[in-house]
Amino acid sequence: MPDLNEKSPDADIREDLRQEVTPVEDCELEGLRILAEHVPAGVSLMQDGCLQFVNHTFCNMFGYSDPGEIIGRPASAMLVQEQQHHHIKMISRLEKDRVAKDRYQWTGVDKNGRKFWFEGHPIPITLGGRSAVLSFVIDITEFKQREELIERSHDQLKAENKRLKSSLDYRMRLVNIIGRSVSMQEVFNSILRAASSKFGIVIYGETGTGKELVAQAVHELSDTRDSPFVPVNCGAIPDELFEREFFGHTKGSFTGAVDDKTGYMAQAKGGTLFLDEVGELGPSGQVKLLRALGSGEYTPIGSAKPVKADFRVIAATNRDLQRMVDRGEFRLDLFYRIHVIPIHLPPLRERKEDIPFLAQHILDQRLKSGKRLPSKDLALLLQHDWPGNVRELQNVLERYLAFGNLDFMNYGASIMVMDESAETALAGDLRKAMAQLERRLILQALEKHNWNRSRTATALGLPRKTLFRKMQKLNIKTQQEHG
Repeated sequence: MPDLNEKSPDADIREDLRQEVTPVEDCELEGLRILAEHVPAGVSLMQDGCLQFVNHTFCNMFGYSDPGEIIGRPASAMLVQEQQHHHIKMISRLEKDRVAKDRYQWTGVDKNGRKFWFEGHPIPITLGGRSAVLSFVIDITEFKQREELIERSHDQLKAENKRLKSSLDYRMRLVNIIGRSVSMQEVFNSILRAASSKFGIVIYGETGTGKELVAQAVHELSDTRDSPFVPVNCGAIPDELFEREFFGHTKGSFTGAVDDKTGYMAQAKGGTLFLDEVGELGPSGQVKLLRALGSGEYTPIGSAKPVKADFRVIAATNRDLQRMVDRGEFRLDLFYRIHVIPIHLPPLRERKEDIPFLAQHILDQRLKSGKRLPSKDLALLLQHDWPGNVRELQNVLERYLAFGNLDFMNYGASIMVMDESAETALAGDLRKAMAQLERRLILQALEKHNWNRSRTATALGLPRKTLFRKMQKLNIKTQQEHG
């Protein structure tokens, strides 16, 4: 409850004003009192910043039962502290200028400390031969609450509309995915349906089709968009490290565990765990993942306390999981656990009408160049079959900006070597000749990409794990190993 007797920062101003107060004639106040009690609003009379008269409606509005509790006190003390100085200046100006102003809205504080909104209509008058301000006051708390609710709802709708508009632009762009073709429109619809659900999703598509972009779009359009999105390359995690990487471990749980480690599942808490190339998981990793998803909890290495598995799984693969199940390479129960909503991404060669829009988007948004492709170069892009899909398109455009011409890095010359060596292969060991050809292709690709194995795997259309395995088998050493 506010202390109306407490000296505020404006007390000195009011004290100076009080020294000028002249008692108001009783007859004038009595006439005002009779009229004020018949007005369906709060009525107050202020002179020199102090309340000289209030009616019962005004008293009730501020939680008082007797006008005597208020009369003689500073009018500004009836407001929240941050508005008091402004109110003093406003009343002083009205008394001096004697010009009626517009209505004012204030935040009042009643006897019990409750805040509420009221609107005052101040009118300068003369009373007892001196300037005064007569104000009619109405409680607008309910109106302000409705106004704030409407404004809050409007802001929420505006923000949601802005988010959706930025995500879905004339059915050609969804978040950061570009596609006007019929096949991509179907993908967009699948993404929107998936985002509104909590079920597991598997995204199918060739290498470079943008499976992670689709997973991010589902996450960003869902109600967990403010929670973490954690991508995991399953092909890069050996079975023996699965628990350590996914579940985490406690300090001292094994040799070398010098600190606690947070696993991928804990990092994705409340959000999305994106399992890229889920088909590369080994048998042991599949069993452990299924157990965590099935029971809804997992236990970090070295801990005795299970942790709730609080995340949504989105998986992606360039392999046919159903066929892997039929061959016994992927667990059927894990397949049914994650394969609830399938999303199939078409390869770029099957949606070439999207290439002009994709190319310009990559140049503008990803490469920040602002360069426009001439018609002859667009025609060349449309003629290419894009075995590396959108990722290959981005690589081609990066080289285009660097060298000024389109270079599709065709491996035609290497393929010709195979034709020329066919006779030799027939005369000798076919398997050995094929291995030599494969080694030559991989070495050429590594040289092209400065021995960056991730980029090389992408250019060759191979998962990174497969490339590493082939390099080891063919005795291809890295630059560092070459020394």
